[in-house]
Amino acid sequence: MPDLENSDNRRTVDHLYLEVTGRCTLNCPHCAVRSWEENPQDPDYEVLATLLSDFRAQGGHYVTFSGGEPGLRADLPDLISKAADLGLSATLYTNGLAVTDGVMESLQDASGLMAVSLDGPNADAHEEMRGSGTYAQALAGFKKAVVRLGGDRVMLSCILSKPLLPHVDQLWEFALSHRVGALYLNLFEPLKTYAVHSLAPAAHELIGPVLGLLDAAEKEDGIRLLFSESHDLICVKSVFSERENQKILGRTVKVQAGGWAYPGPFFYDSRFRLGRPAEQGWPAILNSDVYSELAHQARSRAGRVPECSRCFWAARCGGGSLALSWATHGKWTEACPLCELYKATLDRAARRSLADETHTLARQ
Repeated sequence: MPDLENSDNRRTVDHLYLEVTGRCTLNCPHCAVRSWEENPQDPDYEVLATLLSDFRAQGGHYVTFSGGEPGLRADLPDLISKAADLGLSATLYTNGLAVTDGVMESLQDASGLMAVSLDGPNADAHEEMRGSGTYAQALAGFKKAVVRLGGDRVMLSCILSKPLLPHVDQLWEFALSHRVGALYLNLFEPLKTYAVHSLAPAAHELIGPVLGLLDAAEKEDGIRLLFSESHDLICVKSVFSERENQKILGRTVKVQAGGWAYPGPFFYDSRFRLGRPAEQGWPAILNSDVYSELAHQARSRAGRVPECSRCFWAARCGGGSLALSWATHGKWTEACPLCELYKATLDRAARRSLADETHTLARQ
């Protein structure tokens, strides 16, 4: 698997997604933390500081602080400062609770980013996902972060849910009006195998809103449009090239508050646990047999899924999202639940690529 190894033949990851707490003030239907059977205590600061140091030593570059709600930790500013001292680029995800003076100061000193979860441009869309009365706190936190950090260092993070879809145009205008650095759209992933939530849109429901956002993003250079997990398939750049295993498996490791590490994209099933890096060390985690199995599935998946074997885009798509396919079906031989969306975005990219080439030839 050369695409998952460096020149010394050692597997590496660039990004650590670190859940610093399992506690939260909300009870959102899309949140994987609330699906845990475990209820771990918050890891001590010293444990997390050592984890960050060891991650940096093995070649890591980026850390995302998440939870639960990380703003519930009093030592959050210290954790951000520790990451900065180690030379790690830091991003903080919050529902708005973590937008405090101490956290803002530490992010300013670290040149870090803040992602605020705001699931719509109005209270109705947001609160159907996050609960009654939650919009005011999120909006206040978002606006404070924009003022203190500058819009270019703030991400607006939303779940692509059924309540949001009728408002995506307003959401884009909202993001533009605050000049945020990015609009980050998260796919509504099943929390447990076969458990698709009633607020999770089907692939065909996403096509129109997502294509509209892609069209809008092409006209605006000041804001990035990002998608969780399957960004490389939805925001297609090289439409006629094969999708590498590296793209499918990612270069992220997620460490939960209870200490277990998972590959990114994230597989919440316990069979995909890589181990416990704070106890076993990063070399053991990065050389877990889980990676080898996932890489094998990524390489062979498109040829074993009947729908993929007949699809023009099979090589470029690689069978879609490995994590979403498992979470939805509990096996690798079923089509990715976002298949229709991927086909639509790939077709869109192909048409634009051919149109650009035709235009170039016509000018010659």
